[in-house]
Amino acid sequence: MINSTAKKKIIKILGATYTGVILQYFEENDIKLPNGDPYTADYIRVVMNGQNNDRLETEIYNAVAFVKAQQADELQRRENILNKKSDAVTSD
Repeated sequence: MINSTAKKKIIKILGATYTGVILQYFEENDIKLPNGDPYTADYIRVVMNGQNNDRLETEIYNAVAFVKAQQADELQRRENILNKKSDAVTSD
């Protein structure tokens, strides 16, 4: 079960529109209900508010891990850009 502390952390990572981020991840990774239907934003919110669904919770955490990895990669890319020495030659 996702408790209120975990929910706050997830929202901090994914943003206020977390359901859209999760749904996009699910679509890109073909994550669906056992009957083949896609998960809905409403159902994701229900689980985020404490309803127990182990399968969906696992997939939500997978989405969070994916986004965190993307954020870390982007941060590293920006750091590399800022710290890269210029190859340009300047003339006086």
